[in-house]
Amino acid sequence: MEGPYSRGDKFPEWMVLLTDKNLSIRDTAKENIALNFEHQETLWLVTPFVMLQLQKILKNIVRYLFFDNIYIV
Repeated sequence: MEGPYSRGDKFPEWMVLLTDKNLSIRDTAKENIALNFEHQETLWLVTPFVMLQLQKILKNIVRYLFFDNIYIV
């Protein structure tokens, strides 16, 4: 899958880093994801897959915060 600057090979790593306890690491991961799945209003091949994974992460965060305090990536 292609992104604006390279292949989308780093996305799985960035997704995992979104759950890191270090805020700086999470911020860097968010920046990398944002820069590489959309560019100049162009959606790339990686975009739908990134959005699906981000949705799963968000669901787990909501579940953790409001329901059972179990966080699963």
